[in-house]
Amino acid sequence: MPTVSASLLLAFMISPVATNAPINLKWKFTEGDVLYVTCTVDSESTATDKGKTVDTWFRSQIVNFKLTVIAESETEVEIKLTHVSVFTGEAEASEKVMAARQKSAIDGQSLTFVLKPDGRVTKIRGNNALWMAAPGYSPELAAGTLATNLFRTMPGKGVRLGERWDVESGYPTGGGVMEVTARSYADTVDGGVVKVVAGVDHSWDSRGAKTDGEFDELHSKDGLREAWFDLKTGRVKKVEQKRTFSGVMRAPRQNYVVTSREKQTIEVSDTPPKEE
Repeated sequence: MPTVSASLLLAFMISPVATNAPINLKWKFTEGDVLYVTCTVDSESTATDKGKTVDTWFRSQIVNFKLTVIAESETEVEIKLTHVSVFTGEAEASEKVMAARQKSAIDGQSLTFVLKPDGRVTKIRGNNALWMAAPGYSPELAAGTLATNLFRTMPGKGVRLGERWDVESGYPTGGGVMEVTARSYADTVDGGVVKVVAGVDHSWDSRGAKTDGEFDELHSKDGLREAWFDLKTGRVKKVEQKRTFSGVMRAPRQNYVVTSREKQTIEVSDTPPKEE
């Protein structure tokens, strides 16, 4: 009759999967850590007027971040940006030129922020340098988006498999603030990697904003985000998110309704991304 060693049996009995003990889903940072984060977004957008399609365009965007932990006590992080945009479909030439100029302007620029245990960003610095390099570029947007889509996927504490938690966050966009609500739960553990699944809603309303924006409304109610957390390294390895945005454009295209299907992939590595 097959036997099981006492050590193997004990390991099974005390494992998170076997006992459903709390699993620590908190990022681990050490001063001097350097991580490379690549964020890729692919989208297809369609504009309609009174139900008739008037325009369709595609967009692929890649943003590379170099994260350096400056101080462990408050998890002060410096990020350097390399921004690459590739437009296809019916994107206008002026939009391509603008993207190229922005990439050239912010390549190598940096900003620092303090990261809370639950992924919230505070004390953003470096705004002036970035603004001088690329007027109109928002350091708050860069840090806020990264925190929302990467760091805030985890609760920053121990949770059990199946346990649910909600995270409300947001980040500035042109003419308003994008409010994000994620209904998350720890789904599975496999090979020391925890999969976290979240249903994500986005809501943005520019009406009453002091600055102008392209849309009056923009929202997504069917977002799905999956993230994989490595328990050994204490960091997220990958995030995949799919969502469909719907919005109403401002005048003079007031009647245009835009639907955009978007897929976002974030990957974290110890080595810099290959140059394209």
